[in-house]
Amino acid sequence: HMVTVETGMILSKTSGRTTKWKDEAFPVGPFSMVLAEERLLLAGFKDEIDPLDPWANLEGRRKSTLMIVSKQDGTQLSEYPLEALPVWNGMAAANGKVFLSLQNGKLVCMGR
Repeated sequence: HMVTVETGMILSKTSGRTTKWKDEAFPVGPFSMVLAEERLLLAGFKDEIDPLDPWANLEGRRKSTLMIVSKQDGTQLSEYPLEALPVWNGMAAANGKVFLSLQNGKLVCMGR
């Protein structure tokens, strides 16, 4: 995979196809990412700031999420709330399931 960043546009080339994502700001601060077929799974905190508690999301007290986006253009396909932030690189996907290791010590399995 080859990735080039040009003024807010991410271009990636896979198997002779060029893919364009148009995002200067991403809605998730990912702690874990997994590419599963045509989907990119991102687990982390929502990139939103509460002026009364600006560190809540980053510290995992609120809005931890698993977001699934299209590999082709980055559009959001689905989103699932998590009770805590994942550990760094603490996600794996296999046989239609997603396994997340959370900072609160739980292991979560989602999928069919």
